Amino acid sequence: TKSTSRFGSRIADALSESEGNEEDDDLEASHGSGRRDSPSRLPKSASGKALGGTSAADAALLDEQRQAAEDKHRREMERMALRHKAAMRDLRDAHVAEEEEAKRAHERAMGDLARRNKAARQEAERKHADELEDLEREHADAVAAKRRSHERDMAAKRREWDAEEAKATEAREGLQAEAERAARAAREAKEEAEAAEAEARRAKAAAEAAPEPEAE
Repeated sequence: TKSTSRFGSRIADALSESEGNEEDDDLEASHGSGRRDSPSRLPKSASGKALGGTSAADAALLDEQRQAAEDKHRREMERMALRHKAAMRDLRDAHVAEEEEAKRAHERAMGDLARRNKAARQEAERKHADELEDLEREHADAVAAKRRSHERDMAAKRREWDAEEAKATEAREGLQAEAERAARAAREAKEEAEAAEAEARRAKAAAEAAPEPEAE
C-alpha cells in the first residue's frame, strides 16, 4: 500500500542517516586530534607498545578516543533503534487504520448490496403475486380442472403405492416367517445332535466301565 511504501522509505532514510552520522564520527575520531597519523595506524611491537616513539600519553589518548567513539556509536545505535521503533509503530498504526477503513467500506458495501437484493426480491415477489392473481382471475376454471386432475393422479399413485407397500410387507413377513422356521429347524437339529452326542458319550462310558471277560 501507499502507507507501507511511505513508512518503509522513512525507515530506510533513518537507517541511512544513522550510517552517515557514524561515518562522520569516524572521520572526527581519526582527524579531530590534529595529528597527521592516527596512533591506531602506527605499528606496534610484540609487547603491545606502539612503535615510532608513541608515548603512554598517546596510548591513553587513543584509548580515550576509542572509548568516546564506542560511546557515540552506542548512543547512535540506540537513537536509530528508537527511530526504527517509532517508524514501525507508525506503520502498524497506518495498517490498522487502513484495515479498519477497509472493513467499514466492506460493511457499507455489503449493507448496500443487501438492501438492493432485498428491494429486488420484494419487487420480484410483488410482480410474481400480481401475475398469479391475473392468471387465476383469467383462468380460474382451467386451474380448478388442472387441480382436480392432479388430485386424481395423486390418488391413483397413492393407491398404487399402497398396493406395492402391502406386497412388500407380505413378502417381508413371509421371509421373516421362513427365517424363523429355518432358525427353529436349526435349533432342533442342534439339540438332536447334542442329544445324540451325549448318548454316545454315555454308551462309551458304560462300555469302558463294564468288566472285561475272563480268559478261559
